[in-house]
Parts: sequence; structure tokens; C-alpha cells
Amino acid sequence: MKRVFVFQDFKSQKFWSIDVVGTDVTVNYGKLGTDGQTQVKNYSTAEEAEKAANKLIAEKTKKGYVETAEETAREMKVEAKKYTLSYDEYENDVRLLDKILKDKHLPEYKQITIGCWDYEGEDCSDLLKGILENKDKFAHIEGLFWGDIDQEEQEISWIEQADLSPLLDAMPKLKDLKIKGTNCLRLGQTSRPELRSLEIISGGLPTEVVEDILASDFPNLEKLVLYVGVEDYGFEADIEIFRPLFSKTRFPKLTYLGIVNSEEHQWRSSYGSRRGYSGVRFSESGKTGSVCRRGRLRL
Repeated sequence: MKRVFVFQDFKSQKFWSIDVVGTDVTVNYGKLGTDGQTQVKNYSTAEEAEKAANKLIAEKTKKGYVETAEETAREMKVEAKKYTLSYDEYENDVRLLDKILKDKHLPEYKQITIGCWDYEGEDCSDLLKGILENKDKFAHIEGLFWGDIDQEEQEISWIEQADLSPLLDAMPKLKDLKIKGTNCLRLGQTSRPELRSLEIISGGLPTEVVEDILASDFPNLEKLVLYVGVEDYGFEADIEIFRPLFSKTRFPKLTYLGIVNSEEHQWRSSYGSRRGYSGVRFSESGKTGSVCRRGRLRL
């Protein structure tokens, strides 16, 4: 029986299918909307073929692939796109906002990624202003990755942000928010009932950003990942600032908490056994703590 799976995030829109017929295992994979590529492998027995197929399915589901009907997958459209400026475009005075607004498929995308908007260290104020002036074109967005800038384009510590709270207000359906770079970043202190996932990637997480998060109302937030970083790049708070995250009353539906990329060595003693999560992640200078699937966190 043929089984079909799809994977969708900010950068990838893929399908993967597998079909076992006797001793043959046929795999078809590629981008949504394409025919993809096909591979066939023969096994000695039907039992071996079935076992191999089940192993492949387990690997795909672990990576986030979701099973769906073949007809549904065939009709699926690409729902995400990244907008960014190449260096040549920047040198020729191309504006990222113009690229976005000229895309006739923008209304079809549920998730968008904003990449490099500048190569000289300017902040995102002009881009932000332009989007707000055309906010009706972005009201349908459910996923936003703001600042997906490669190291070759700008170091993470050089990415200049701004107060993004007006942008988030212009996207009332936003469920998944990911931001890279925290210089001058503010999120505001408001209620966002639709938000399910929030990830802040930083070389040094400013105290103001943490305070904005803690003071906001995210009643349906399920996943929170914060890259803490180091003092030299902006993290000046004590680890105690994160203590409210371990209270069930702060974000009642939170099931995954990641506090990562930190030089602090007090995490284990301070938060060794707190609130129950389906997944909790700590890392100190590249070392990651255990992820608990049930019960309390044990590091």
C-alpha cells in the first residue's frame, strides 16, 4: 500500500512517498508541485522489504513529515517563500520590499521568510514601514521568519532590528514566529492568542526582549526557544530572569522550552527539576541537556 508524507516549514515544501510491492520498495520524493525523483530497491524477501519500509517511514516521521492522502498531497501548493536581496541586487538599488510586493503569488503563501535587506548594517525600519503601509497584503500570514541572514551576508551580531510589535499586529493570524538578530529588537507587551511557536536566535539576548516575552499574553504558546548568548554580544541579565518560564501560570500550554547557547553553568542546579514538559532543552557552550518526553526535567 502506497503511503504519502509531506514536510512544510519556512524553507522546505517537500513530499515523500513509499510503496511496497512484493520485494520491491519504491520511493518517490521532491518538492511539492513537482513529479520528484523515483528510486526502486529490491530485497531478498517481502518481509525484508516491509521492514526496510517501516524503518524509512519512522525516520521521516521523526524529521517532521506528516502522512496525508495521496490526492491531498498532489493538490498541495507551495505555501512558503523566502525573500532576500543578493549583493548584486543591493548594489543595483533593488529594494526587498519591491520584490515582495511584486510577487503575484504572495497571497498564496502562509509562511514567508525575510532574509537580507541590507549589506551595510542598516536596520529594517524602511522595510518594516513599507510592509505596514501595505499590511492588508500580509494579514493572512501564519508563519514568519524575520532576519534569515547567512553569515556570509552579515554576522548575527551585526543584524540591526527594530520594534517589530506593529508588524506582528499587522499579522493577526500569526502562529509561528522566528527572529534572528536582536540588536534594537522589541516585541511589545501585548496579547497574541494565535501564537503557537516563538524562537529568538541571538548572539546575546537583550533583557528587554525577555521582559517583553514575559509580559506578553500568549495563552496558546506551545514552543519557546531562546538563544541566550553571551554578555559581550548583549546578554546582561541574570539567569533568574527565566524563572517565570517554569511556572505553569505563565504560558499554560507550553510543552517545549529551549534555553540554549549560554555560557552560564548554573542551569542544572537552578532548574534541574521544575515543571513537566514534553521536551526541555538546555545548552551551555554547545553542550545540550537531556530532552524529557514525560515527567519532570532531569539534567
